[in-house]
Amino acid sequence: MELKIANDTENSLLNRRELEFYITGYEATNSKADAKRELCKKLNLSPDNTVIVSLNQEFGMRRSTGIAHSYSSAAELARVEPKFIIERMKKSEGAKEQPKASEDSKE
Repeated sequence: MELKIANDTENSLLNRRELEFYITGYEATNSKADAKRELCKKLNLSPDNTVIVSLNQEFGMRRSTGIAHSYSSAAELARVEPKFIIERMKKSEGAKEQPKASEDSKE
C-alpha cells in the first residue's frame, strides 16, 4: 500500500489537521482501518485522535481518495466530529481486530 498526501491544512479554529490523501493498493480495496494505520504511521499522528471521514475507491483503478481529520486531543475530536463518524471508526477498527482473536483461539 502506497500513501501520498495531496493536501495538509491546519485548521486552528477547530484544533485539527485536515488531510486529503491517495492510497494505491496492490491487491484488494483498502479499508479505513488500514488507511488510518498507514496515515498515522507516516505522519506520526495519534490513532486515538485521528478519524477517517471518507475513503472512496476510484472506478477501474486501484487508487482510493480519502479525507482525514487529526485533532489535538480526544476531547476536541468528541466535541467537533459527528457521533456517527466516531462510531463508524470504532466499528471498523473492532471488526478488523476480531478475526485475529478468533484465529488465535483455534490454535
